[in-house]
Amino acid sequence: MTRLGVVFMVFYFLCLNHLFALPIIRGRFLSDSVKLGEPVRYCLSAIYEENELVVFPDTLDGFMPFEVIKREYFPTKIVAEGRLYDSAVYLVRTFSMDSMQSLSPLMVFYRDDDSLGLQVQEAKVSMDLSVGALPAVIKMKEEVGLQPLKRLLPPWFYVAVSAVFFVVVGLLLVFFRNPLKRGADSWRKRRQYRKFSQRFDQLALQDGQLSATIFLWKRWLQEMEGMPIPLLTTHELAQHFGEEPFVDVLRQADRVIYGSSQEQPDLTVLREFAKKRFLDPNDD
Repeated sequence: MTRLGVVFMVFYFLCLNHLFALPIIRGRFLSDSVKLGEPVRYCLSAIYEENELVVFPDTLDGFMPFEVIKREYFPTKIVAEGRLYDSAVYLVRTFSMDSMQSLSPLMVFYRDDDSLGLQVQEAKVSMDLSVGALPAVIKMKEEVGLQPLKRLLPPWFYVAVSAVFFVVVGLLLVFFRNPLKRGADSWRKRRQYRKFSQRFDQLALQDGQLSATIFLWKRWLQEMEGMPIPLLTTHELAQHFGEEPFVDVLRQADRVIYGSSQEQPDLTVLREFAKKRFLDPNDD
């Protein structure tokens, strides 16, 4: 290959890198170690093109084995011509006993009619499972009065109480296992639904967040239906659910996203359908 050809190829790849530059994302813990159940801050940041829309991960998934206590978003900054910087800090905690814990959530970027999901590089934090040190000098009382001993119960009494206890626990598990499991699942779903509703209402009130709001709604519906809702088109959703009112809302949203209409869809219809599926998931 001639020198001119080499120069042309280098220029060509530089242009491709500029046109299709990937966002720069980073996640890290703000502490090297953490104790069991102790809150620790996890910082997540992204540098991306100004014609893109970034959606930070919510608290519904992507943070296991950590539990998100709260999160804080910061204003968008301009770091270079055509490049923006966004960041958020999540306050998390874990009760896992593994000596090393890690996080690698998913961030989603939208550009025009395309979307791109990027996994954040794994960030690790070590667990401090040590017990606090005892004092160097322990003061002992020199003189103590004699204390009367409590009368001990006979050994057979403890054996009988233990046997009754295990029998009662076993009977409870046999007769109430399914109701207890259903109750735990119901509590978890109610908690997830409250978080989804809060996030949905926040996005629905913000300008330019239509795509992110639709994506969040589809992710929630995926949890309820057990099928890949985000991968289905509006036409395929209409075939599966029938001509529900939310189908017209999705069609109007498609027209707004792809630039053929300026009329904003009524997102409350999506929220009502999500509530309907939450209250009665078997209603077809």
